[in-house]
Order: sequence, then structure tokens, then C-alpha cells
Amino acid sequence: MIQTPRGGNATVGQTVRLTCTSASLPPACFSWELNDQPVTAGQSGSGVLSLQIFSTNQSGRYACIARDDVTGGTSKQQIDLAIVDCKQSLCQWKPP
Repeated sequence: MIQTPRGGNATVGQTVRLTCTSASLPPACFSWELNDQPVTAGQSGSGVLSLQIFSTNQSGRYACIARDDVTGGTSKQQIDLAIVDCKQSLCQWKPP
């Protein structure tokens, strides 16, 4: 499961924290992707991805890949995140 900002939206200038969980023994190792490309931000191997939003180019499909190093099993969870720049457009969505 990936926990995201309410509504799957964020604004430029906001810090977004995506949290991925997986029930695995031993604990899973995590990696992140944005639009099928590796993301290096966040804590290596953890289920947490912290993003400082600076551009609407950061919109897209974020995926968390959980890997069990013992069994080799993987699980992928995805969420679409839309970034809004309130300085360049009328903001219809307001962060909580």
C-alpha cells in the first residue's frame, strides 16, 4: 500500500512524503520509480520517498517495488501524483 497526500495532488513548493508498506519476513527492501525510471531521492532501501516539489514535471506515476531478498519475490504498487503550480495557473486544489 502506498500512502500519499490527500487526493493524490501536491503543489509546487510542498514536500511530499510517499510511504510504502509490505508484509514480509524478513523485511522487504524497497526501490522507487517515476514513470518507469528509477528515483534516487529518499532513504535507500526504505519504504519512504520524500520529495521536495519544485516543478510540475514531477507529476506522474510513482511506483514502489518491494523485494524479498531471501525468496526473490517482488511486489509493485503504483499511484498517480499530480503537481499543480499555483503561480502559473488558477489553483482549484488547495493542500490541507
